[in-house]
Amino acid sequence: MKYAYIEDFSIVQFHNEYCSERSLESMFSENILKKIKNTKGTLMHTKKLREKIKGLEAERASLMIETAKLKKMAESKASVLESEVSMMREEVKSLRDLLGYTEETPKK
Repeated sequence: MKYAYIEDFSIVQFHNEYCSERSLESMFSENILKKIKNTKGTLMHTKKLREKIKGLEAERASLMIETAKLKKMAESKASVLESEVSMMREEVKSLRDLLGYTEETPKK
């Protein structure tokens, strides 16, 4: 009887009448080829993941810059609106004083 390590490294028994040295070599070669193909597939998958991560990191950086710009624009707009509202309140107060109104209308 012959013994060999195949796939998961468990011992497999081979009977002389069913397996020759050549078939053992062929089985080992096929096993090695399968492992090489599997490794190649894994490496390709890893390469694609790296590229995807690199692209996503670049997009993230771009979006962070855009977000910062938009926040500044929103803060600026809010500041302008606050100034306008403040000026309008002063104008309402001045007009009430001018017209002699003493009671304030309810704010909405």
